[in-house]
Amino acid sequence: MDNGKRIRDLLDNGDRSHNRGDVDAAIRAYQEACGLAEAAVEQDTEDADAHELLARIQLTLGDWQAQRNDLQAAVKTLKAAESNWEKVAALRYAQTHEGLLRVVPDTGLSGLPGAAQRSSGRSPM
Repeated sequence: MDNGKRIRDLLDNGDRSHNRGDVDAAIRAYQEACGLAEAAVEQDTEDADAHELLARIQLTLGDWQAQRNDLQAAVKTLKAAESNWEKVAALRYAQTHEGLLRVVPDTGLSGLPGAAQRSSGRSPM
């Protein structure tokens, strides 16, 4: 079984357990999924999708840990989620910026055509 399917199965099991009120089983399933997602991030540190999945898992896991009054674990998990969301944002920004530069050559300060004229106060028209 590939890791993606295993993660999905664990998340499904965790959600079902949580819906039945078995928060401890839900936490265990999400912790295992979190470990697999962390391994995926370690394999490719530039994979924004892997970071996003890990951050989403951590966010839910941290919430459930807080429900169990395991505040120390919740804070640690939620800080890790925040760090992963920051990484997702940085990676997505880099991907978007790189894509824009392929489509629109850098012709001025903003990288958009006519930026040099606008920044100097002249209209491009």
